[in-house]
Amino acid sequence: MKVVKYEIDKNILTVGFAENDFIVYTQLAYNATKTKQELLQKAYEQCKSAIDYEKTQEEHAFVWDGKGGEDFTPALPKAKSIELILDKPYVQFEAGQETAEIALSADIKDQYGDNYIGNIEFSATYGNISGNTLIIPSVTEYTEVVIVAEIEGISDTKTIQLFPCIEPQVIQPEPTVEDYLIDLDYRLSLIELGL
Repeated sequence: MKVVKYEIDKNILTVGFAENDFIVYTQLAYNATKTKQELLQKAYEQCKSAIDYEKTQEEHAFVWDGKGGEDFTPALPKAKSIELILDKPYVQFEAGQETAEIALSADIKDQYGDNYIGNIEFSATYGNISGNTLIIPSVTEYTEVVIVAEIEGISDTKTIQLFPCIEPQVIQPEPTVEDYLIDLDYRLSLIELGL
């Protein structure tokens, strides 16, 4: 890849990247505290999707004759954002249930906005992690578990709720008029018997 334009005008940096037979231009705020390489990298990150799009086209808005320019090698992809994904936001334990499982995954993007694959480390404040699964022992009271997914120094955190098993309660039906009459009849019988 070549840089065929690097021009600063009124604190606006215009950069032209050339590849194959096309040029893609982008502009960004010039920052005097950054090196030329850092500014070129930022400009490349900003317009990489346009470069990828131009690679799929047969005709280009800005064509390049293949002459001139200085070499530019973009930085290797690295993790820039991570989103922790859980298959459920809470667990309601049932009678006799000893453990519950939560599937863990993550959506990771690199500095170019592309999907990124790397070694994700999962951790949790309760339970054990085996592979990409959090195994949670049953709880006896309401509990919140904080789960963290981390890769290359960036992380995302989610909290899940654990609800203990609720013992079924026997509900007494409301007494009916007939129940009152039977009770009254019983009491009258006891009085008549002198009890």
